Amino acid sequence: MLRNYLLTSLRNLYKNKLYTIVNLLGLTIGLSCVMLISLWILEQYSFDNFHPNGDRIYRVLENQYYSDGFVLTTSATPGQLAASLKTNWPEIALSSRVTWGDEKLFKVDNKVFKEKGYHADPDFLRIFNFPVIAGEGADALEEPGKILITTKMAEKYFGHTDVVGQMIRVDNEREVQIAGVMADVPDNTSFKFDFLLPLKDYEKNNDWLKNWNSNGIRTFLMTTPQSPNLNEIPDLKEYLKTVSDQDNADLLFQGLADMYLRYDYKDGKYQGGGRITYIRLFAIIALFIILIACINFMNLSTARASTRTKEVGIRRVSGATRGMLIRQFLGESLLLSIFAGVFAVVLVQLSLPAFNELFDAHIYLDFSKVGVWSLLLGITLLAGFLAGSYPAFFLSRFQPIEIFNKLGKQGKGANWFRKGLVVTQFAIATFLIVGTMVIYLQMNHIRHQNLGFQKENFIYMPVNGTLWDKYDLVKTELTNLPGVQSVSASNGLIYQWGNNTSSVSWPGKDPEASILFQTIPVELDFMETIGADLVDGRDFSAAFPADSTNFIVNERAAEMMGLQQAVGERITVQGDEGQIIGMVKNFRTNSLHVEQEPVILMHRPWKNFIFARLNTDDTQQTLGQIEKILATHNPAYPFEFSFVDKEYEKLYRTEARVGTLSRLFAILSIFISCLGLFGLATFTAQQRTKEIGIRKVMGASISQLSTLLSGEFLKLVIVGFVIAAPVAWLVMHDWLERFVSHIELSWWIFIMAAVLSISIALLTISLQTIRAASINPVKALRYE
Repeated sequence: MLRNYLLTSLRNLYKNKLYTIVNLLGLTIGLSCVMLISLWILEQYSFDNFHPNGDRIYRVLENQYYSDGFVLTTSATPGQLAASLKTNWPEIALSSRVTWGDEKLFKVDNKVFKEKGYHADPDFLRIFNFPVIAGEGADALEEPGKILITTKMAEKYFGHTDVVGQMIRVDNEREVQIAGVMADVPDNTSFKFDFLLPLKDYEKNNDWLKNWNSNGIRTFLMTTPQSPNLNEIPDLKEYLKTVSDQDNADLLFQGLADMYLRYDYKDGKYQGGGRITYIRLFAIIALFIILIACINFMNLSTARASTRTKEVGIRRVSGATRGMLIRQFLGESLLLSIFAGVFAVVLVQLSLPAFNELFDAHIYLDFSKVGVWSLLLGITLLAGFLAGSYPAFFLSRFQPIEIFNKLGKQGKGANWFRKGLVVTQFAIATFLIVGTMVIYLQMNHIRHQNLGFQKENFIYMPVNGTLWDKYDLVKTELTNLPGVQSVSASNGLIYQWGNNTSSVSWPGKDPEASILFQTIPVELDFMETIGADLVDGRDFSAAFPADSTNFIVNERAAEMMGLQQAVGERITVQGDEGQIIGMVKNFRTNSLHVEQEPVILMHRPWKNFIFARLNTDDTQQTLGQIEKILATHNPAYPFEFSFVDKEYEKLYRTEARVGTLSRLFAILSIFISCLGLFGLATFTAQQRTKEIGIRKVMGASISQLSTLLSGEFLKLVIVGFVIAAPVAWLVMHDWLERFVSHIELSWWIFIMAAVLSISIALLTISLQTIRAASINPVKALRYE
């Protein structure tokens, strides 16, 4: 019986080649998209889930409440918090502080490279599962002078992993002993590192860690097995107020499983966003695409029902039950889906390198794992069943008498069902087109947004080694280069300064007011170098020695202070009193996802980056000249630089990737929809061949016939647009609201999407309708 079903299915697929090719191509593309997205989603959910005690691990967050209603949720915590929580709360078994990511220069013989790692407390390796395969483990982080490195780093510098006890030079300043070798960290971890250093090394140069009121390091905890969720302990939430002067702050404990996926906090609460938003988005897109492909199968199967009713009637007369017929037709769809699944796996394998590069992912098809086979086979069989279910139940319901009395005719129900499926297809496709256009326009808006500074032809270089001691000389030599317009320095980057304080006083300040300001230590010529505009007062100048204690504020800071004439007023910032000597036009110090921050600039000697404004068409030559100067004054360190505009775009890397993939999926959805439309138009033209012949004999022109045949399909496309437009408006309006500065959802976006959908559909249909209308009526009517 099974052999008979299989042979019959193969014969039917071979007999109807156009039908088979259209469905096979649509299902292949649909399945490949679903497989690819499913693999990516599985990778996203796998992040940080390899730690055995993951359900007991928490990241400590701090909610800071300010008088203007702003609530800052940050993972920057006091340096004393970790040890204090472990000591005073029996529910907490382990605690560790971890830096944000340290870049160090390492040297062994003539091998010199920069590596990324962390300073951490010993409990870091007791909380997290990063296996040490040789030497000491957590104990190596007890005392300064030791280091743990990964096998990759060991092989890079020594050529082998038997390196415990060897010495390695750090930052060209000191030698540390390799106390242990760790396995390379997996790709699906939030912690990317090649070395770990004791946090006590970090404490030597960072006295603020001893201050309960200074936040600047991350804290991780692991609870005892019997402990409740830490957020359910009221006194623990308020603990910071009992040990520090931060009476406007409380603690929040984020589970490890949420750290990577859920990080969208506002007003002190998780708002449902983060990476999980994009996982859900692409899961929906995958569902849309496979649904469109399955709709093609349903449409063409039900459309062809009239050509198979005789087959059904003969089988029923011969004794076939309805269940047997359902199995027959489901078998056809499953067989076609299996063929499509095989092609889809090949397509996924070919596209994985490009997908991984675009998404910075590490996805691969590991056919040795049962889970991979289960995923691929499950998706394939589910699609086959979904695509073939309605046709199978639709065709099998016919009774022999009904079939032979109304041979070749279908009820209105089948026609309306097909029309509904076409409407659904183009509603989905239109939704994706609108979404793609809005994302593209918003990203273009971001690229051309007036940021208050000039990000083009603007580079920054990290201050390494002894470079800061020679800053004045280096600045002079750089400024003398014909391709360099201006040079300055700052403690942070244009888009990520990282220094915040509410310890600011000004004339007339409300004693109850608590407002968070961003403070930026800068060097002379900073305004000219970044291309910001002063709206009042002056810049810092070497001609005024008092500028070492003075300030420049942006418009937002002056507004928050309520100062009508800010220049000339005296303010106090973190205990340092000085005069406001200038007011700068607001310039972006963060992404467009958040409001413009109040900023206070100060001339202070804490600098981590040198900035240079270039004014040359020969950028490569100028960069080569800059490299020579830095190599002369700082030979131990390689030349490093970044263009500010390129780094700024990384703030919106996720949105850019979403835009790229949404364009791709929109194109694929339109293509699959048009495949189905092409098949339906072909079938309709075949069914109406005699009608076309008669109309041509009666004088109908090709254009009239094409309009007649196309009109019904175009109506369905228009109905699909009408349904999709309001849904697309609601979804994209919500997405745009995540940006402080965004485009408006103009009517022309929807009109353009409609024109595009209708034009593509019309082009697809016209290929068949014109061909059908051009047939010689003699051929159509020769047997009448």
